[in-house]
Amino acid sequence: MLAHRLPLRRHLLVLRRKRPDAERPYRAFGYPLLPALYIVVSLFIAVCILVMKPRFSWPGLILVALGAPVYFLWRKHSQAADGRG
Repeated sequence: MLAHRLPLRRHLLVLRRKRPDAERPYRAFGYPLLPALYIVVSLFIAVCILVMKPRFSWPGLILVALGAPVYFLWRKHSQAADGRG
């Protein structure tokens, strides 16, 4: 669950920095402090889970890591099909 939401908060910070004039359909409460704090706390919890319950957490992490090459290959293939790659 944390691994799913963490990139969303990170992208919020990146998008608001890269495109400050973009339309904002909603306001991020406490921006940038609360999203940054969420990222730090989530990373801390994720590391604690990896250290304290490695038997249960490492297989999930490995499974996600195995999906990363598939994602990048799929992305490369779709960009080539669209004529962008």
